[in-house]
Amino acid sequence: MDFSTANHKLTIYLKGSLDSAHSDRIEKSVREICDDNIGLPLVFDMYRVEYISTEGIRTLLRFRSSEDEKINVINVSNNLYELFMAGGSGDMFEIRRKPRTLSLKGLKLEASSDSIKLYRVDEYFWLKVNLKKNTIDDIDNENIIARSAFINGIPTEIAYEIVYTEEGCGQLYELSDAHMLAAALYLNPDKISYYTRVFAGFMKDVHCTEMEGADLPDAKRELQYALEKSKKYFSEEDYNMMYDLLATIPDKNTFLYGDFDTEGIMLKYGSPFFVDFANVRVGHPVFDLADIYITYCMNEEDTSMLTLNGSWYDGTGFSDDMRESLFRTFISEYFPCSEEIRHKRVEFIRGIAYLKLVLAPAVDNETVTEEMMKPHRRFARMYLMNDVYDLIGKLDF
Repeated sequence: MDFSTANHKLTIYLKGSLDSAHSDRIEKSVREICDDNIGLPLVFDMYRVEYISTEGIRTLLRFRSSEDEKINVINVSNNLYELFMAGGSGDMFEIRRKPRTLSLKGLKLEASSDSIKLYRVDEYFWLKVNLKKNTIDDIDNENIIARSAFINGIPTEIAYEIVYTEEGCGQLYELSDAHMLAAALYLNPDKISYYTRVFAGFMKDVHCTEMEGADLPDAKRELQYALEKSKKYFSEEDYNMMYDLLATIPDKNTFLYGDFDTEGIMLKYGSPFFVDFANVRVGHPVFDLADIYITYCMNEEDTSMLTLNGSWYDGTGFSDDMRESLFRTFISEYFPCSEEIRHKRVEFIRGIAYLKLVLAPAVDNETVTEEMMKPHRRFARMYLMNDVYDLIGKLDF
């Protein structure tokens, strides 16, 4: 019997028929899994269940810890829902019906990145398919973040329906008169500078937003944890300098978007808003600016020695010269200060970008190895460590 403990829940995936002929075996298997995962809220996933009898319903109810507790069941088909209701036990369950299936056949693929695909369904509706985090729990968590961002004033579009597709779970959005920032940049080469300045102003406003009441990963803590996991692969001196660099960055609860390949950023009536929240964090804006630096200022040659999961650079499709020009325009709008001050700030941002790349294996993987870290240690010595001492304590924005 398959199960998952992701998202701090114990999800057990049932299948086949839940009837008197199978109830004892099912109860025994579920009991063993629960005993090994005490303390986690229990959820039964019914996606592959074809039939449930009264005895099968009683079997599930035996896992209530009290008479007032409701058993969580998800991916319940219409037929199964009727069986739950017919048995008179519907009120004892927290039932979530199975999302409908939407075929991708005939839909126009508007954009594709390492993490999402965007399809246009018609002139009013768009479909976003998550390629990495695409379980129902993942989508639920993203929608919780989207609602929190909306409440806190972040320009946000919230999906109105979850669907199943051939490529995994998807979310439907009503986005009439909307288009992607990437498309605006591609289709309006004479307005690239304008849209880049609009985007910079948008991100500057976003980086002034504190995420009250949101339980989000902290970008600084994430890197500090990654550094601790990979500590033994660096010299004591290098470790201490990277530690000090991170330690001097102020703690903040600011919204960080964390994904700047532009597919998840849309425009409506000329104003940007977000539709993808898979990589949202909180922390100092320098961490977002470092991601923007990686996207627009680094290429495959810069990172060819590294072992990176997915796309850590060039998710835009623009030429190197164009990306660097976009970054210069962006950073000039974001920091309307003297060239000297802006140059020093970019140097600091570059340092954090290099640090993120150095620690990437420890961010992306639960465990790290010498084989993973060896090229990143070399990258650190070549690009980061010669300058990191001069960066410590120099963040001034």
